[in-house]
Amino acid sequence: MRPIAFSSSSYASRLARRGLTLGAIATGLVTASACAPAVVEDPPTGILEPENAPDGTLIRRFDLDGDGKPNLWRVVQTDGGAERTVRRDEDLNFDGLVDTRHFFGTDGVIVKEEIDLDYDTRVDAIAYYEGGVKIREEHFLPNRTKPHVIRLYSNGKLIEKQRDQEGDGVYETFEYFDEGKLIRIGRDTTGDGKPDSYDERPDPSEIPPEEKETGDAPTES
Repeated sequence: MRPIAFSSSSYASRLARRGLTLGAIATGLVTASACAPAVVEDPPTGILEPENAPDGTLIRRFDLDGDGKPNLWRVVQTDGGAERTVRRDEDLNFDGLVDTRHFFGTDGVIVKEEIDLDYDTRVDAIAYYEGGVKIREEHFLPNRTKPHVIRLYSNGKLIEKQRDQEGDGVYETFEYFDEGKLIRIGRDTTGDGKPDSYDERPDPSEIPPEEKETGDAPTES
């Protein structure tokens, strides 16, 4: 599997059409690779004057829509004279506010993403990675500190989804997937956060249409 390099033209078009799934936006600039570190490159134009952050990092800024204001920020540390990207922030709707944050490990591979889906400056979803491969997503409702939906992945494919339908931090519904197919639903009827009854032949129509899953980690269409 080859590392994914930055493409300024594809990124510009990606910014122009806002998606609503974690990964469709948040992995826009770097698609994680299980086999090699992601290539972090800068756009060829729109380079603004960098800024020094109080913590000693350098913030490289880029203007992608030509209005003189930054829409992309790359936070770098200097290790032995070489720059290493530790975080990249993106303004997807060009309002001057950060909508997505990408965090990178010492090897340059993505480890976490945070995304604001509705432009209210609050994080709505977080994705976690190991070895550049997504292993977990957390989705939040307004004014909740704990995720109402957790998605677990194996080899980039959805294998389990947990739902907190009551908003109390306890997950009542557990959906299990195999190769993109919902194969079982577990339910917690005792309030301990663990499934104690299972439907081995679940009816997909019981899942709200907007919550149906393909089983694959979200990708750009």
